[in-house]
Amino acid sequence: MHLFVTSLIQGLNFALLSIGVFITFRVFRFPDMTTEGSFALGGSVAAALIVTGVDPLLATIAGGIAGSVAGILTGVIHTKFNVNILVAGIILTTALFSVNSHILGGPSLKLYSEVTLMTKADTIAESLFGMPAYEFLGASGVSSGNLVRLVLTLFTIGALVAALRWFFKTHLGLSLRAVGENDTMARPLGISVSTMIIVGLALANGFIAASGAVYAQAYGLAAYDDGIGMLVSGLAAVMLGKVIISSNKFGWGILGAVIGSIIYQLIVATILTVGNFERDIRLVTSLFLLAVLILPDIIKHLRAGTLGNFIKSYAGTRGS
Repeated sequence: MHLFVTSLIQGLNFALLSIGVFITFRVFRFPDMTTEGSFALGGSVAAALIVTGVDPLLATIAGGIAGSVAGILTGVIHTKFNVNILVAGIILTTALFSVNSHILGGPSLKLYSEVTLMTKADTIAESLFGMPAYEFLGASGVSSGNLVRLVLTLFTIGALVAALRWFFKTHLGLSLRAVGENDTMARPLGISVSTMIIVGLALANGFIAASGAVYAQAYGLAAYDDGIGMLVSGLAAVMLGKVIISSNKFGWGILGAVIGSIIYQLIVATILTVGNFERDIRLVTSLFLLAVLILPDIIKHLRAGTLGNFIKSYAGTRGS
């Protein structure tokens, strides 16, 4: 039970990352390489502010804003200088490694003795239950601190999902979706494609950086390269959510990204529990993403009884 609740909390924390990746990958239909830089940027900014005594919630918001600025810069490089979007993201992420190192004053910054969102949740738990936050509640196997963290995180993510569903029904949100669907058709409608791309990247990287800020506080450490591999993790969660919730409705897609993040973290936690795979977690993540991408086609052909033809056509494509 303890593993399940802990993984659930981690999945909800990483849901911010998944939502950001969902916006770029599913709305604009391209993977944004800025993800890896903005994730670490959010953690770096939040950590640097927290050690100076800034409230952790404000520090988290500031980290998210910093990520939005990174997204804007990527958008400007892409739209104003006609640089390929993937290359623009790589350029900015590379630059952010140095920026993050300067913000942290070194390769990393510890938060073990600082007031963070997690320690605040523990304080609430101790006042509510009258016991240390690390103690289990009866025979449940769930600590009071984790229970409070879970409730607060569920409420926050639920509110954000509801707000996003509303936002993407507004004129601005519909314009973003129109550009993602067909930018050629969006232009005659008076929609500025370049502006929408910049706004979308700012929104996406704001969520991603906020996830990085929460991540740094959860682990008590912010590092300049925390974002390495996070794009693949976010994509895995988004694609898993698409498999679980196959609806084409936009609101369900956002919810699917959240659910995919939770299940992905449960899978990762289980793998780490049953064996010593910490050094192989990037490999496992990549293989998992590959499986999520391939399995839907395999299942479809299995149901149709055409798996043999699918394999032959794939082999033929590889050989040509």
